[in-house]
Amino acid sequence: MRTRYFFLIILLLSLPLQFAQINKVANSDSLNFTYSKLNINNISTYVYNNGYLDCNYQEGDCGFYYPKGSSKCLLFHSGFLWATKIFGEYYLGGSNYRTGLIPGKISEYGCEEETDYALHRVYRVRRDYKTSDLSSEILDGEGTYEEIYERYNKDWMEWPVYRGAPFEDIDSNGLYDPLIDVPGYPGADQTCWYVANDNPCKPTLFLYSTKIIGMEMQFTTWAYDTDNLKNTMYRSYKLINKSNKFLDSIYISIWVDSDIGKFDDDRVGCDKNLNLGYAYNSVQEDEIYGYSIPAIGFRLEQGPIVEGLPLDKAIFNRRQIVGKKNLEMTSFYYYCKDYDPPNNIGLTVFDYEKYNHLLMQGLNPLTGEPVIDPTTNQPTKYWLSGDPITNEGWIDNNSINGEDRRFGINSGPFTMAPGDTQEIIYSINIGHGADNKQSI
Repeated sequence: MRTRYFFLIILLLSLPLQFAQINKVANSDSLNFTYSKLNINNISTYVYNNGYLDCNYQEGDCGFYYPKGSSKCLLFHSGFLWATKIFGEYYLGGSNYRTGLIPGKISEYGCEEETDYALHRVYRVRRDYKTSDLSSEILDGEGTYEEIYERYNKDWMEWPVYRGAPFEDIDSNGLYDPLIDVPGYPGADQTCWYVANDNPCKPTLFLYSTKIIGMEMQFTTWAYDTDNLKNTMYRSYKLINKSNKFLDSIYISIWVDSDIGKFDDDRVGCDKNLNLGYAYNSVQEDEIYGYSIPAIGFRLEQGPIVEGLPLDKAIFNRRQIVGKKNLEMTSFYYYCKDYDPPNNIGLTVFDYEKYNHLLMQGLNPLTGEPVIDPTTNQPTKYWLSGDPITNEGWIDNNSINGEDRRFGINSGPFTMAPGDTQEIIYSINIGHGADNKQSI
């Protein structure tokens, strides 16, 4: 574990005063900045309603605990970013250590709904809450049985289907009835949901002061309490272009700051055939996990939709669309702490938008040139795609500039006209073998 939020405080204080004021309104309002936990199986993690994931802001530390009930972490932070061009200008949205999002929807008038902050909360449901002893949540520090039960019951009854939240339509009438239907991702044992946006009427410039797009993001995360999925969870990002702008050359990035126990001895890599990025421990003994050290992988399950061949089939909203296809992972990148952009390599705000657009393409973000695999001397968009078990190919053996790793799983390009919707789904999977390599 580590405490690194003093770094964010220093950055915030270095911004112009108007940026700090906007952040205070948009991101720190106690009525508008909430969290819940996904913790139905062996994992417990934080979900905030402004894009932040897997961090414990209350303690200023990591927030993705495995096994649940311990103080052991596999992630310090994760997020989801998108980069695009509008009339040749670069734009950036989403969240990493910083967020460009505020809770709530974008209304038909192009502004956030501000009348009822309770609508902006992270909703959470558990399909068996009425019969469960809720010991999982009690042991995770969420309060008494009565308190937890009441929160589940409230979110079940008020599940915001009309705002975009998914549910099982038991009577197939297209309407949500809390006495008949089951809220949450269909079939899941526990689901969290919220909606956020980079609202143009009340913008947050905390994501490095990037320009506002007008994107609404509906987030769903779910998990199962079954033996074969106890170390797995899923996340869905539904992006809706509520601007009047045509978004060109969009790339998305699943951004991860892994901490496999002790934060400074991680290694990362990717498997392009599995659409997978992963992190593992570089040594056989970890200060936190000892000799039994897990590894963690992020797998793109459903990429953005693009035009396909007549017989292609894409998945969207759990349905097939003929003539379209889902993009796979199109590139993978990583960097070490000492090259954490934009602060440590002297980028300006506008450089950073272009930097990310290039990085999400698997290119050198400073030059725009292809990255060369040092083991083949050939260009590649899949950095560190070798095999750390056999030590074949390009593997992460960089011991210079610190061991603290971040990585990104990217997909694109695709376009979004005004009113278009895209859905991206990925899974998080934990492997726990006899040692650090077997866990991979």
